[in-house]
Amino acid sequence: MLASARAADGFDARGDARSRTYCYRVLQRRERSVFERGRALWWPHRLDRDALHACAALLPGTHDFTAFTPTETDHVRFSRDVLGARWEERGDLLEFWIEADTFMRHMNRALVGTMLEVAGGRRSVENFAALLEGRSRADAGPTLHEPLDLEFAIGLEHGVRVDRERADDLLHGGQPVTGAQRAVEQRLAHLLDQLHVGRHVRSCRQVEGNHPHTYLSRRLDK
Repeated sequence: MLASARAADGFDARGDARSRTYCYRVLQRRERSVFERGRALWWPHRLDRDALHACAALLPGTHDFTAFTPTETDHVRFSRDVLGARWEERGDLLEFWIEADTFMRHMNRALVGTMLEVAGGRRSVENFAALLEGRSRADAGPTLHEPLDLEFAIGLEHGVRVDRERADDLLHGGQPVTGAQRAVEQRLAHLLDQLHVGRHVRSCRQVEGNHPHTYLSRRLDK
């Protein structure tokens, strides 16, 4: 804790935020990562990274995101003002950063799921652009549900910007992955695949919105 101050009467931490910034992380390589397990989506498939960048470039501005939120929803306004969106490449790790006035339920996960379809050649960039005009949910790609902590609420809320170095500390612990660590994680991932662990891991994490807790059950096998 570096500082604190009394908020004005009636202050609402959620409603008074000027904007929100989220990051969704994708690990694109053949081997799983022990260190990124639960922190990045493992994606061993081909990706056209230029297509990802092209999709992100379409997002800034005001758009109708009806296609990227569940049909059964309490939302009454489906337009959102996106202040910035980009994919950052860190070797095998891809990070999708988006800042907007507000987000709708599952919006970011559906956006990433649809962009991965574009990057995989299953839909075009033009098709993605058309989805921003208020198409139905069935027209867009899947909502990515796991792991739960792919999304990070990083900031530019209430006018206080979190700089890039502090965001890196939140996402990476401030420690670069060394060659020795990479060798260890590859070996451990290989052993886990051989074990075909059948047990389930259940985790409970607080998430945004009116659903304070979501429970995840996923298998630790292929």
